Amino acid sequence: MIERPYREDLDWLRAIAVLSVMFFHWHVPPFRGGYVGVDIFFVISGYLITQIIRQDIACNAFSFASFYERRVRRLLPALYAMCLCAIPPAFIYLLPGERAELFRSVIAMVAFVSNIFFWTQSGYFAAAAEEKPLLHTWSLAVEEQFYLVTPLALLALFTLAVKALLEWRYGDQIAAGSGRHLVEHRLQPFLELAAILGAGHQRAEVERQQLLVLQALKN
Repeated sequence: MIERPYREDLDWLRAIAVLSVMFFHWHVPPFRGGYVGVDIFFVISGYLITQIIRQDIACNAFSFASFYERRVRRLLPALYAMCLCAIPPAFIYLLPGERAELFRSVIAMVAFVSNIFFWTQSGYFAAAAEEKPLLHTWSLAVEEQFYLVTPLALLALFTLAVKALLEWRYGDQIAAGSGRHLVEHRLQPFLELAAILGAGHQRAEVERQQLLVLQALKN
């Protein structure tokens, strides 16, 4: 496993983001922009997760099973515990129709689509936000969807970046006689990404990938 330095500054930003959302819901006058806290948290999470995936891919240490296992251990126990605590009071304080909507939101939460569920529940006759115990899970659903898509996207970008770098360096040798109008010769935007991925300690892995692809092409 790759050793990653602790970032105290990011923990402080997390605290600011969480507190701003809490103060917004407690109606503290200076904190009227609660969604800004959510956006800050999204930016931090996106930065950290992208860095983790990028480093693992570049060092040939990425595993989908390991990545999702870490995300499950980090998020789901607290999420399900919160859900279990929210259900019993529903039988005391909510009307039958409200309870039915709560259980539908539980299903949406488990399926990681509660953001879409609550978005479809908005309207003139929709219940007030204060009457939806799991409304706050919409932001977690966005984050979970990000976790599902990002590893696949970064892995595809890394593969294309290495291929583009090889075509740029060795195109005359590998694709002699091919027209320069073909798509494999027009992937220049990926070269910057390849250079970034190859920086520092990751450069050796990129060079190794180049040699492996060259050997496969020669065979």
